[in-house]
Amino acid sequence: MIRILMDRGDGFRQLRKDDAVTIVAFFEDRNFPEEQNENKTIIFTATKKDLDELARRDDRLKEFKQRMRIVEY
Repeated sequence: MIRILMDRGDGFRQLRKDDAVTIVAFFEDRNFPEEQNENKTIIFTATKKDLDELARRDDRLKEFKQRMRIVEY
C-alpha cells in the first residue's frame, strides 16, 4: 500500500496540497474453528503535498514512511 501511494499518489490532480489520501485495509485471519481469529485493520494516510514532493525522488521510501500516518489495530 505504501508503494502504491508513493508511486501513483501524484496522480490525484483534483486534490489540494492540504488534502490527504487514506487507504483502509482489512485483513481477515481464517484459522481453524477452534483457534482465535486475529483480524487486523491498517490505515495508511498521506498528504497530497507529501505525495507530490516525494513522487520523483529516488531516495524517498524511508522519508515517505516517516511522513505517513500508519495506524494498525
